[in-house]
Amino acid sequence: MTVAAGGVRPRPHLVRSTGGDPDHPLREKRVAGRPVIRPETARRLREMLEQVVETGTGKAAQVAGYRVAGKTGTAQKAVPGAGYAGGGYIGSFLGIVPADDPKFAVLVLIDEPRGGHYGGVVAAPAFREICRQSLAYLGVPPTGTRLAARPR
Repeated sequence: MTVAAGGVRPRPHLVRSTGGDPDHPLREKRVAGRPVIRPETARRLREMLEQVVETGTGKAAQVAGYRVAGKTGTAQKAVPGAGYAGGGYIGSFLGIVPADDPKFAVLVLIDEPRGGHYGGVVAAPAFREICRQSLAYLGVPPTGTRLAARPR
């Protein structure tokens, strides 16, 4: 989240109510975060993470019409005192969208996936679908993609 927030580490906060009940509207108290990396560093990291989605292992996380930044992950599952489990993996994808003005971050973890184990194969498609539906639900207008904006 720090990269998405321009270098500011957000402070966790609790929400007392979801606002579904008119007698208990949404109440939350946000406390300002503190800068932990320079804004320029955060911007450059976001650009690198966009490349993961545009041309790297996270291509399956692309959301039509939006810039996406993220990182795939693949980890072997550890067995205490015995090293790693044979064939036990966790595939993951963590991303932000829109990359140029993040509205939310999504982490998808697939524990012992079938049909592959790489995060870009098993988790990135779930990220794409979650974000596609969430962006539409929230009415976030398309931002365009860096791929589409580049001259060919």
